Amino acid sequence: MPLSMQRVTQGSDPVLKHLFNEASMTWDGPDERFFANDNHVLVWASLEDLPAGFAFGQVLYMPHKTAPLFFLYSIDVFPPYRRRGVATALLQWLLAWARKRGCSEMFVMTNDSNDAAMTLYERTGGIRESKDDVLFVYPLEPFSSPS
Repeated sequence: MPLSMQRVTQGSDPVLKHLFNEASMTWDGPDERFFANDNHVLVWASLEDLPAGFAFGQVLYMPHKTAPLFFLYSIDVFPPYRRRGVATALLQWLLAWARKRGCSEMFVMTNDSNDAAMTLYERTGGIRESKDDVLFVYPLEPFSSPS
């Protein structure tokens, strides 16, 4: 059975909770602001008429570049569907979507120890620009709007 892709355009889509639960991600409910912004995208793949995985990210505009970038925030394939081309298909779908949006490049972060991700990104043409990148996170609790 062929792999099919579907973009989620509303937080009310019933598949959302299932996708995040299958990926063992915390589900607090949908944030409609994500879906209301055309520069955000979440796409899911189905195989055998069942969700097989999903990916999401967003277009980023930079103050010093005329073409935007696309940040692939997450790509997840559920265990029964791994090594069947699902991640590659999701990545190719997002690359095509980002090109249509005028993005000059797509970037993604992963851990060096994540062998599956490293293989996927290298095999699909991703370029590792630096061996010493480090990610810092600043928790901002509780959420408050900037004044």
